[in-house]
Amino acid sequence: MSRRNGKVPAAQRAVIDDDGRTLLAASARAWEWVCDEVERRHGWRPCPSSPGATAYRTFAEQVSILEANYDHTPRAGLTVGNGGIRHFAGQTWFRKPTKATAAEPGTSNHGWAKAVDVADLGAKVTDTRYRQFADVATEMAWSNTEGLTVGELWHWVHDGATVPDGAALAPHTKRPAMTRTYRRTSEPFTLAEAGHWYQLPVGDADGETHKRPRAALSGVGRSDFDAELRLTLTGLPAGATVQVRYVQMPEGSDVSDVRYAVDELIGTHGDTFARTGCKGTLPKGKRLIVLVRTATAGVKVTRVQSRVDFWRP
Repeated sequence: MSRRNGKVPAAQRAVIDDDGRTLLAASARAWEWVCDEVERRHGWRPCPSSPGATAYRTFAEQVSILEANYDHTPRAGLTVGNGGIRHFAGQTWFRKPTKATAAEPGTSNHGWAKAVDVADLGAKVTDTRYRQFADVATEMAWSNTEGLTVGELWHWVHDGATVPDGAALAPHTKRPAMTRTYRRTSEPFTLAEAGHWYQLPVGDADGETHKRPRAALSGVGRSDFDAELRLTLTGLPAGATVQVRYVQMPEGSDVSDVRYAVDELIGTHGDTFARTGCKGTLPKGKRLIVLVRTATAGVKVTRVQSRVDFWRP
């Protein structure tokens, strides 16, 4: 499937945050890896700046940003090279004072769904968060070269192809029309009892406000599904395990009848960062739940990020 700048088909893009921002499937997978690694190595998690279209931008959004940040009044010191002058729709545009640069509509890497404006990296390349992010992001073919030419430390561009070793492209790359996606970032909670299975809050439906996490997810009739879960736990002793289980349940029932294989994740004392996933087919009338337990009481689940995609085979 071909694509044009600002008109990249949704089937080629994947969601990267709870606000619904998207990137190319490969770039989205690379972005997730960078965020996970920065959090694992440095204890904070990058995110796109907000508000606005700070990842993929449609052509119309590019035009809107140009019109907001530029006008037709010439100003000293502005050049094409420093992003101060743009040519679009037969007119010359000059950047307004204090406004950020914008590419000519139809040429932006945001329009190719390969760029993210990253929040809170600091004001200088020597600032701690910028250096920490840059050290990780460049390992996965992200670059700030384009951003630095116009003084934007926040503007990072991916090569659109590089993904972590062994990582499949996000499932949005090949998706039938009948789909349902759930995604959620949950509030912290505690696994108070050792050996007890706790049900994880695993998602809200697309387009719904995140008022209440869903405990059980339904597909679209008989559905194939792809679930991915990222956990951060505090207080899991080094060498101890946390078990994650994906379970099918009949609608309206609290009794499970099909259990997928259990993933065992190894604790590292301090904070433990883990990723787990499951793929399968959910029969019509069944729900999917996710359970977690440890052999250690009082382990705190400080973060749960989940994405569960259903689609009709």
